[in-house]
Amino acid sequence: MIMTVDISNSNVVFAVMEDAKVLSSVRVLSDRQRPADEYAALVGWGFQQRGYDLREIEGAIIASVVPSLTQSIREAVEQVTGRVRWRESVIAMQAAGVESFVELGGKVLGPMIGRTVADVSVTSVVGMADIEALLAGF
Repeated sequence: MIMTVDISNSNVVFAVMEDAKVLSSVRVLSDRQRPADEYAALVGWGFQQRGYDLREIEGAIIASVVPSLTQSIREAVEQVTGRVRWRESVIAMQAAGVESFVELGGKVLGPMIGRTVADVSVTSVVGMADIEALLAGF
């Protein structure tokens, strides 16, 4: 599947296509003040409601008559179709000298970091007691 995007002065139309056939589309009002992450949230939600997994997108084509919107839309497309390179990011952080990782609000990422790299400190902060313990270490 590919994503096509038509940026006009009044609307931005995002379409999911396969074999030159439009499978589904989402239309959003053009707004030069809207940041890329807001476009990404609207488009991601719109396609999710239609049952499409945007991680299956293999590429994108963007047509624009509004140059001031093109970069934001490109970033939004990258956000909703991109893959998180979790393992590579954690390894790169350790290689750059990061020795301590702190996860705020959960206990999911911390264990993943511990399985990805060795010899680092991983702290998960969920409640007030965790915050106090973390601050005591500084």
